[in-house]
Amino acid sequence: MTNDAVPLDLVNNDLDIRVLCRVMNFDFTAGIQALVAKWGGAGQRSYYFQINSTSAPRFQWTTDGTTQLSATCSALLTAVPRIGDNAVWLRVTHDIDNGAAGNDTAFWYSFDGVSWTQLGVTSTAGGVTSHFDSSNGLSIGGSGAAGNNTTADNIRIYEAIVKNGINGTTVADFLPNPRDHASVIPVADAFGNSWSGNTPTAFRYSKQERVSVLS
Repeated sequence: MTNDAVPLDLVNNDLDIRVLCRVMNFDFTAGIQALVAKWGGAGQRSYYFQINSTSAPRFQWTTDGTTQLSATCSALLTAVPRIGDNAVWLRVTHDIDNGAAGNDTAFWYSFDGVSWTQLGVTSTAGGVTSHFDSSNGLSIGGSGAAGNNTTADNIRIYEAIVKNGINGTTVADFLPNPRDHASVIPVADAFGNSWSGNTPTAFRYSKQERVSVLS
């Protein structure tokens, strides 16, 4: 988790979250798999990218810190070709003002982080929206509301990026070290974020696996 920082709040900004991961098990009935969250208890909820118990990507946010709004992908992860055999980038974009008195959430996947294919259809909700300015830090592999950093343990996370705006400026880039490194949690990223916390199962992979995925 990082400490809270103004660049991570994205209150009146579109949001773009990208996670390089590998799905190890498609049975998510044991619980939600958290990916990226700036999310705590009531009054401290901003935004939350996750895989729900049916294996559909879901994005949650609040405008007041408590009342949860959400968009669930109309397609399951199993709709992504070869996803069980390859690392894949999963992505959510949130356009808080679509220009037609609404806000749009879309989900995407990519095998190279450059060329993106939309997963399911765009979810449109009525009204221009925003992301609440919570004092929670940014969590990878879990939410600040759940004492442990993941509940389903079905995904390995190799990198997580948060951007201010769709295809906008990067404000966080979490790149965990492999389990055979002295510290799995990196000290800092290139965007001024200091990382700390426990070592969830989502980050436990070998150096060889990391090299094969990121090369």
